[in-house]
Formats: sequence, C-alpha cells, structure tokens
Amino acid sequence: MKRIFCVIIACVFLLSVGGCRSTKVERSVYRIYASFDGERTVSAEMTFDYFNSTDTEITELAFNLYPNAYRKGAKHPPVPAQSAAQAFPNGVSYGGIEIVSCKESGDDIEFKVCGDDENILVLYLKKGVFPAERVEVEIKFKVELAECRHRLGTFDGVVNLSNWYPVLCYRDRSGFYLKPYSAIGDPFCSEVADYFVELSVPGEFTVASGGDCVKTEVGEEQTRYSFECRSVRDVAFSLCKEFEVFVGKTGDVDILFYHKGCDFAPDAVRAAELAIKTYGELFGEYPYSTFTVASVPFLQGGMEYPCIVYVSDRLEEEQFIQTTLHEAAHQWWYGMVGCNQYEHAFLDEGLAEYSTLLFYENHPEYGVTRESFIEAKNTEYREFYGVLEQLTGKVNTVMERPLDEFSGEYEYVEIAYVRSVLMLDGLRESVGDARFKRGLKAFFEKNRFAVAGPEHLAAAFRGVGSDAEGYLYSWIEGRAVA
Repeated sequence: MKRIFCVIIACVFLLSVGGCRSTKVERSVYRIYASFDGERTVSAEMTFDYFNSTDTEITELAFNLYPNAYRKGAKHPPVPAQSAAQAFPNGVSYGGIEIVSCKESGDDIEFKVCGDDENILVLYLKKGVFPAERVEVEIKFKVELAECRHRLGTFDGVVNLSNWYPVLCYRDRSGFYLKPYSAIGDPFCSEVADYFVELSVPGEFTVASGGDCVKTEVGEEQTRYSFECRSVRDVAFSLCKEFEVFVGKTGDVDILFYHKGCDFAPDAVRAAELAIKTYGELFGEYPYSTFTVASVPFLQGGMEYPCIVYVSDRLEEEQFIQTTLHEAAHQWWYGMVGCNQYEHAFLDEGLAEYSTLLFYENHPEYGVTRESFIEAKNTEYREFYGVLEQLTGKVNTVMERPLDEFSGEYEYVEIAYVRSVLMLDGLRESVGDARFKRGLKAFFEKNRFAVAGPEHLAAAFRGVGSDAEGYLYSWIEGRAVA
C-alpha cells in the first residue's frame, strides 16, 4: 500500500502491438466481458487461455479471489481495524465475489472456493496440461462492491475497480502461492499476461483505464469500451460520472489525468510526464502507449497498477505530486520487474521510493535534494526505532518477512519504505553513483516481465562489478543498524 520466475519459454511468435509495443514470448491471455450496473454490481464472464510456462504437468489451476476480503465475516479484511472508520466513513459495508460457473472447452468442470479465507478458486482440469501446452477455461462471476475508500469499492461517485476478477496465482517450483489477503501492504504477486477487456457501463460514466481503449460503442443506455493491455500483471479501472480529463504527452506515451475539479491538474500531468521520461532514461524504456493517473477517494496516498495509478483526492499538491512520482516508479518496480509483494515488500517499495529521490535529483526545480530527502528518512527511522524500543524493548529490523509478520502499518512502512531507502543509499555511497545506476538498470534489463527476488538485485550489481550481496543481506536480515 502506497504513500503509503516466471520461466520464459523460447520465442514463438511476435504478438501485434496493443497496450504494449512488442513482446516475443507466449503468455497466458485473459479475455473479460464485464458489465457494471451503475450502482454496486459487476457481472462478468472471463475466458482464460492458460499457457503452461513451467517444466511440469499442470492438472489444476488456482486463482486469487481478492474481492472476498470485503465480504462479511472475512478473517482477513482489507483494512486494519484502526483505519476502518476512514475507509468506511458512512458505516460498515460489504462486498465479495460469487463464482457462478466454471467450464473447460464449453463443458462444466469441478471447482471449489477454498483457501484460508475463501480467497482461492481451484479449477480441476479434465486432463493435464504439459509444458508449452495451452488450455482454455471459462469463469462466470459476479462482484459486489463495498462502499469504501479503497482499491475495490465505490465512494463519492467514484468506482475503483482493481483486483476485481479471478487472477491466476503465482506459481514457483513448490506450486501455486496461496496466501490470504492482508490489510497491511500489497498482498499481490502475479505473472505477466495479455489482457482484452470489454467493459459496459451506463452511458454517463467516464472510464479511466490501465490499458488502451481500442473501441467504443455507444448504445441507448450503455457504452461498451474495449481495452487491450499486453504484458501486464493485472488490469484496473476507475469509473465516475464527473471525471474531467487533462491530457499530456511524453515521447510516444499519452499521459491521462482523471479528476473531479483538481486545481493543479496541469502540474500533476507535468510531473507524470517527467516521471515516465526520467525513469525510462534511468532504468529502461516504458513500453506501453498510455500512463493514467486517477485522482480518487482512497484511504492511503496511492496505489499502483500497470498503466494506471490511483492517487488520493484528499492530498495537497506537493504530496499529490510526490505520491504520483512514487506510483509512477512502480511501473518499473512491480509492474515490469515483478516481485512477491507478500514476502518481499521492501523490494518494490524501496526501489520505488528511491526512484522518487532520483527523480528529484534530476529535477532540482522541485526543491528536494538528496541530502534533505535522506536526512528526513534517517530522522523518521530513528524516531520509529526509539518508539518501538521504548515500548517493546526490542525492534525487529528484518526486512525479508511476510506481511502477516508485521505488527501493523507503522512498522511495515518504516521497514518496507524507509529502511529500504537507507539501505539503497548506503549501497550507492559504497559503489558510487555511476555503478549504482548501472546496477539498477541491469536489474531492470535482466528481470523485465519476470518475478525477481533480492538475490536478483544482488546478482545485477555483481554483474556490473560490485559484490553487494553481503551488504544487502546484512540489511535484509536485520543485522545492519541504520
């Protein structure tokens, strides 16, 4: 929550340009046909064309059902108890997802909703799918939206539609990764796929999307939008009757800013333009044709999805822009270079936050220096350390731990964001500016569209002549003192 491997099969054919300019590997494909009723219900059918990129036979598929965190009685609700009043200002509200039917090649197949918190959908395939083979399944489902300021929900006329459909669980050598939702952090990890989404909404709604709108069909009561986004980890939308759109551009990338009367829209768009350009120069090219910022009701400062980010409409201009810079950096760290955010939250959050600092260094007109940025982080971390030491007598500084091992949001932020920035800045001091930036670029280039861990970051720096493994793990394992 923000400011707050996969095995690649050899190149088979060249996919046409969609949301992503080009890719040369086979991927799984989601085709989703959804309709929003204008209130709180989304009805949808999803065809999932699964490509087995593993080296083993697959006999069942497991999907995350993130919307069930919003249902009544959920063991792992979407927000911490202390934040519930802010997330649900009009009182408690519930949502969830109902799986209506599951089919394979048109025939009903056995399925079950299971997991620790009804958070997993398992489909039992009619026969095994061998490596480099494909199978197509169809899932019909319905999502009920809670009234809340969160990733998924509706509030103040804005509908945030993210983590809203069954998404294939990440799979490693031990099998599918089956973790429940977490109110702390971002409990997500998924592989890159291609998406084709048809979304029908009442005609008065404007749709902000994480993908290219390739077709619009206007009917008497409904408007149907067709979106494409290739080589992404998920897709998200935001819907509102009152959205205004401010448009910018950097290179071949269209920058779209959706808002409800924001006073600083030109400045927000300019920051987004500069962010996409700057991060592209520092790490590697942004491969999509659009980047969307949606100013929406949101409990935290913001949240990232491929090609679209949410930024809280309650933020003042300076904080709004800094949050936009952080979320834009996630297009590289989480979006293109994926990670298991449940186990390695510090990896994408630390890199996104440090990228924000690199942005400021490249744009002194924003008035933030490296010295002031790092000093603020040092001060914040020392205060955190002092408070916890006084309260508990011991501070857990281990960075590599699952989300459910954090005591709360305060500890999570200080470890995943602040300690990570201090770790990266110390690495930069040790190896020098030029090698540090080469290391980040190498990390991006070697892990683009894969799921990376801290070992891959260490390997990237080793590849540019810096044996950083000992240094990094002294921080990650909590031995280094900030």
